[in-house]
Amino acid sequence: MKHILIGRGKAGWHSSGISEGNQCSSSGATLEKYLEEATDGTVIYDVKEVDISVFTEFVYKGPVFNPLLEKYVIDCGFIDKSEYKTLFGIIPPKGCKLSSMKMDEIKAFDFVGLDVYVYLLKEKLPGIKIGVVTNHQIVWE
Repeated sequence: MKHILIGRGKAGWHSSGISEGNQCSSSGATLEKYLEEATDGTVIYDVKEVDISVFTEFVYKGPVFNPLLEKYVIDCGFIDKSEYKTLFGIIPPKGCKLSSMKMDEIKAFDFVGLDVYVYLLKEKLPGIKIGVVTNHQIVWE
């Protein structure tokens, strides 16, 4: 599995990534194990200092990270899959319809790519730490 996003939630460390072209996830490993497997540039977050009620609300009401989505694309969960929304005026993938969307319109069961997910983590979770993996070490922002 290629790790795309490693994070510490309130129940421990987990990872989302891609394996053989498919989305996959892992949980229960140690941070050291994930760092050992991670390539440079893998994004990492830690919610240890985030208020539990704020974090829980984000988990239940916020979007789902999908490492397969292109930049700025949002797959609107239970809406017709041919209708994609995009942010910041970026043109969506061929065949998808363009419509503007405010960040606060992103809801549970909407799927977002890495860039949008990290943006929302920073906006919605005061106290979160965000960093990247470099040479199997964390470089925090």
